[in-house]
Amino acid sequence: MCEMELLEVQADSIGKICAAKAQAAYAALGGNVVVQDSGFVIEALNGFPGPYTKYVLATIGVDGLLKLMEGQPNRRCGFAACVGFADLDGKIHVFEEPRQYFGKLRESRASTHEGSAVGKAWGHESGQLFEVFIPDDSEAAGLTLAQMSEEQLTRYRQRRHSAFKVFANWLLVAKGRTTLTAPG
Repeated sequence: MCEMELLEVQADSIGKICAAKAQAAYAALGGNVVVQDSGFVIEALNGFPGPYTKYVLATIGVDGLLKLMEGQPNRRCGFAACVGFADLDGKIHVFEEPRQYFGKLRESRASTHEGSAVGKAWGHESGQLFEVFIPDDSEAAGLTLAQMSEEQLTRYRQRRHSAFKVFANWLLVAKGRTTLTAPG
């Protein structure tokens, strides 16, 4: 595994950004590469901030997003993730999560759960979103990602139909094997 800083192009979709990252990583390394990109999407704002999440969080922050959503009854939102793969020939393949809106946006920030490792692991701007995102399967309890214990967060991540699962299934089929799981 190699971590490297890649210039992030500005584009109107997470998939385009992911493809550009895969191309840049392939150009730098010359072999198979896997990259990931994601953004936070709000249904009532037509998927905004999406590919602009990092910029929005750095400028107006979560509080600014909450202000944009004041009085909005539709609070569906989620994390749209994408995996980009460059094969040995440099061909770029992009895999996106089958679902984008899989939770709801709180009306205000939630405090972080005492037992949660989320605050430590997500110290950058994206961690702010964990304070306002309530996954669908947590809605009865009303817990945001920031309020979940490490164990609860791990279970949540394992249940999601992630872009990595879509990529893994494609890779298995490309290698002539059966799929891991059905996406969606």
